[in-house]
Amino acid sequence: MLIWIRLRWRLITLILIPLIFLPLPIIINLPQAKCGYIVIIISVYWIFEIIPLPVTSLLPLVLFPMAGVLKAETVAPLYFTDITALFFGSLAFAHAIESVNLHRRIALFVLSLVGTSTKWTMAGLMGVTAFLSMWISNTAAVSIMLPVSLAIIGEVQQQVTDLADKSQANKEATTAANEVIELNEIGVSNGHTKTRVILNASELEEQKTKVSVEVKTRFRQPWQRHDQLTVDRLHLKRFDDLRKGFLLSIAYAATIGGLASLVGTGTNVFVKGYIDETYRGTAFRVNFLNFLLFGLPVGVIMLILCWLWLQILYNRTEFFKCHTDPEDRVSQGKLKAMLVKQYKDLGKPSYMDDSTVAVLCGLLPLILPNSNPFQKNWKYESIVQWKVLVKSVSWDAIFLLGAGLSVASAFKARSSFIHPGLLVLPCTLAVSLAFMLPIATPPNAIIFGSGGLRVIDMVKAGIVMNILGFLVVFLAATTWMPKIYGLDDRATEIFYSINITTSTAAGY
Repeated sequence: MLIWIRLRWRLITLILIPLIFLPLPIIINLPQAKCGYIVIIISVYWIFEIIPLPVTSLLPLVLFPMAGVLKAETVAPLYFTDITALFFGSLAFAHAIESVNLHRRIALFVLSLVGTSTKWTMAGLMGVTAFLSMWISNTAAVSIMLPVSLAIIGEVQQQVTDLADKSQANKEATTAANEVIELNEIGVSNGHTKTRVILNASELEEQKTKVSVEVKTRFRQPWQRHDQLTVDRLHLKRFDDLRKGFLLSIAYAATIGGLASLVGTGTNVFVKGYIDETYRGTAFRVNFLNFLLFGLPVGVIMLILCWLWLQILYNRTEFFKCHTDPEDRVSQGKLKAMLVKQYKDLGKPSYMDDSTVAVLCGLLPLILPNSNPFQKNWKYESIVQWKVLVKSVSWDAIFLLGAGLSVASAFKARSSFIHPGLLVLPCTLAVSLAFMLPIATPPNAIIFGSGGLRVIDMVKAGIVMNILGFLVVFLAATTWMPKIYGLDDRATEIFYSINITTSTAAGY
């Protein structure tokens, strides 16, 4: 029975969820209850992926008109607004960056400039990741930077191993004079039997004898073995800490970079669409520039605080070191050489290459006719139809965006008499502050899946990041954000006077 349920749990959930919550719209026969019923169904289907996410995203097109919550002509346009075009454009821009390998070129160029000490390498890695995440999705930014980070981690591991070997060699050279030597006398000319003599190495050097001896090193004293194990553990812990720090740095930097610009994450794009639709006719508007002025300082401050926190947590020794050891300078030189080599391997940037020809060849079939245009009764039709190409577009994300806008249009609270910008915009950034768990964001899941991290490591580093993020967003919401958007008491009065008049005219 359990096996049967396990194999069909999606189908069972698909049927049971609407039936379980069906009393809600029946008992409370109001549009609000019907809206809540539909939102619960869609949310459960989204969370557990009962059916494919794009299919779930299309349910509002059917359910809201059927329930009488929204008209079909109101819901359908929300799937193809100007925000959808903006989101689609950001996806195309990200693909263009990746197709010409610009992301990797930027990353290696910056890393070769910032210096090769661990702390500055991490700073450069975070800066590049955050910058990329401002223009492409957070998931794509982490996927792009993870191989670069792993290459740096591998070089750091080699540095740590070399330092450990050198430390061990110095330790052995220092204590060689105190090691215990076992001497077996053999072939003594006077015919005596073999005798065993225990001498120190220093005493052996002072012996002036012609007796041939066989020298065999005994095991070191227990305290020497303990010291060696301690050194090995310290170097292993240092590498483990640096690995955790580098992995967390790119995940956190991607999340921080995403909240800094309007196209950095889908949340920001969705909120712009929600504000444009819900508060149409008012002066409250969100555009690329004013969101950048609001979000970019938040991102910069959080990125610096994140770097400082990761240094204190995982790289405390080097972070507070005032000078660079000769061994560290040699290791840093090797790291710089590795980065420069990878950058040179990319070759010189070219304006026209095979990809340009490929794009041109891909566009021509969409433009050129598939038959002789000089024929009688000729009708234009391209060689390749556009509908064939659109199959490669990620419509999943676009449908999700449209579904979110349609659900949000059912919730319009206008009675708080607080300007919505004071709540909506800070909450937009706050929902991106997900640093603690692997399932919180796709970047967290990616770096957790790469190995070397435990959940407790992410919780320990992430809880402080959540607190710092809350404080920075709160600071922004109470200082420069109201000035950027003009959210003062006068603006609130005007907003609600317009909003109440519009609501009365619409029959709300």
